[in-house]
Amino acid sequence: FHEEAEKDPSLNDEARAEFHKLEEGDPETLYVYYCLHKFRWAPHVFFELSPQEQAFVIAAIDRKAEQERKEAAKIKKK
Repeated sequence: FHEEAEKDPSLNDEARAEFHKLEEGDPETLYVYYCLHKFRWAPHVFFELSPQEQAFVIAAIDRKAEQERKEAAKIKKK
């Protein structure tokens, strides 16, 4: 990424915008984040799944994200 960003600085702005969407809880950005960073899947892997498998992955991500939000809220209260 960094080599490409040196050639095209607008990539940094795009990356910041995507990170902001992730922080704001954008569901699509969350799914991409989990697939890339938690599952270590290339994006095409998710799209090659059947619709039922995609729905399962999305439901699992939603559940995990909700658990993480609850844990973060507990920590913040302390």
